[in-house]
Amino acid sequence: MIYNNNLHVDYLSETNIAGSLTVNPIIRWIQGIQAISEFLTLSPNGSGSVDIDLDFAGICAKTLKLVEKSYGEFKARIVGKNKLQIAAGTIYVGDKKFSIPAYNRTLGAGDSGDCMKVTIANNGGGWSASASWGVMPPVAVTDTTLVIPICKAVKSGKTWQAWQCQLGSVVIPFPPACMIDGYDKNEAQSLDHNKGTLQWTTYKICKKDSGA
Repeated sequence: MIYNNNLHVDYLSETNIAGSLTVNPIIRWIQGIQAISEFLTLSPNGSGSVDIDLDFAGICAKTLKLVEKSYGEFKARIVGKNKLQIAAGTIYVGDKKFSIPAYNRTLGAGDSGDCMKVTIANNGGGWSASASWGVMPPVAVTDTTLVIPICKAVKSGKTWQAWQCQLGSVVIPFPPACMIDGYDKNEAQSLDHNKGTLQWTTYKICKKDSGA
């Protein structure tokens, strides 16, 4: 009988003695165990069996190399000693699309730990996005804006490093409350859908009858 593990062997009854037809397939199966991935390791253990482990450090190192060598939207790099270059990218929030141009900055004293961030806000003429440099935002969403950190600059010794906060297009399928028309933080509201669109419904707060 062939089982799900491709082992050709049948169960033995209490009166059977294991012979070559039974034992040899098991031996071949054990000898054939191997890791086909470079990130899986097999090693004998003290119980006469095999330990299977995941090379997490190797995965992290390989991922870091891919990120360092890759190119794409918002890819950042240090050119020369202290020039930060960030490629152009796109941010999608709900049905809105924002194109962010390439960003360059000459890093200096006080820049370590700061980041390039994109702020999406409504300035009266609709929602728009702008890139700026400053401290990491404490929150991503406020009552009026959406702030997305793209790349952080860190100086280690005399060497600058670009730490990616985002790599590739940024996709936020569901917009924050402030980006849905009709939002008012001072009102009691519920978010409803009407004919395929989202809208805020504002409710009046009933005052308790004093009996006067």
